[in-house]
Amino acid sequence: MLQWEEGESGTDPLLAARFAVPRLPDGFVRRTRLLTRLDKGLERALVLVNGPAGVGKSLLVADWAARTSADQVVWLTAEREDNVPAVFWARVLQALYAWEMRGGKNLDRVATQVWDDLAVAPEERRIAGILVREVSNCGPELDSRLAELTTNWRLERLGAIERSVLRLGAAELMKGDTPPRVAIQEAVRLAERFGTSASAKFVNGVLDAFARQAGMI
Repeated sequence: MLQWEEGESGTDPLLAARFAVPRLPDGFVRRTRLLTRLDKGLERALVLVNGPAGVGKSLLVADWAARTSADQVVWLTAEREDNVPAVFWARVLQALYAWEMRGGKNLDRVATQVWDDLAVAPEERRIAGILVREVSNCGPELDSRLAELTTNWRLERLGAIERSVLRLGAAELMKGDTPPRVAIQEAVRLAERFGTSASAKFVNGVLDAFARQAGMI
């Protein structure tokens, strides 16, 4: 079980709280039948505990975690706004868009300058930088493959947002760390957020074809 020691040097208390197993309140009633079902869940790849707010899901799992081998449990509290791929992808898109606007030269340097101006946190830079380097290293191949799929629109005639999102999405697909449909979905969301609904539909069609051509879906 991953735990943070109180007063640990360099630990953000807000972040530490995300990894802290909730304490069971006085008078807590153990739900033996549900605990037994959770024990059986260790035989499966995934167990979903579902129910309305306030019924005690977190306390049930906390009780189960307290009686489970420490090397089998890691606690992480996540909220809807913790859509991590969207955060990092937005950072990559900022860098790619600025790179386009500055003539398409030295992507790594442009990314650093943009993130310096925005005071982007080191961890965000580290993770977003992985995808920036993928685009930088595979740029010509990405553009060539995307150009084959945009037959009615030459890549250079597309808007900077559309080009940037397509490169970002294609790089993520080639990297292979994210399930293809999830990668496409995140790219579509970015295109809709920073472009238009038409941009989103176009990105969806091109990246879907990109993934199918590569045998990913």
